[in-house]
Amino acid sequence: MSSLPLPDISDPEFVAYFQGCRLGELRVHQCSDCLTKRWPPRPTCSQCGSAQYSWIPIGGRGQIYSFIVVHRAEGAAFADRLPYTVVVVEHSDEPSIRFLGNMVECDPAELAIGQPVEAVFQEFAEGVVMPNWRLVR
Repeated sequence: MSSLPLPDISDPEFVAYFQGCRLGELRVHQCSDCLTKRWPPRPTCSQCGSAQYSWIPIGGRGQIYSFIVVHRAEGAAFADRLPYTVVVVEHSDEPSIRFLGNMVECDPAELAIGQPVEAVFQEFAEGVVMPNWRLVR
């Protein structure tokens, strides 16, 4: 299905995240003590130092914080995707959380910082589902 380099979905630090992606939801850590949400996962909370957390679903909307249009492939697996756009998305409900992904279903010339986007989930290989982003129209 894919010749792209793929994440290790069995990595214990990310299993719950990838399970969420297969269900069409983004998940982040939430500190069990102070309720701070964090992404990417870390062993302890940056606010209170607690090592206790749970994985929670978080909405799939945000705005473009930054982006780059890639015109030169970094390997054969990416050559047929050119040009493609990599985007940093600031989450709408939790501005301290930013996700990295690819933009889909748009012309890169349409993009601007601050535009609203939503997560869309794509299966890259059997069981490997990851979020991409598209403009909210």
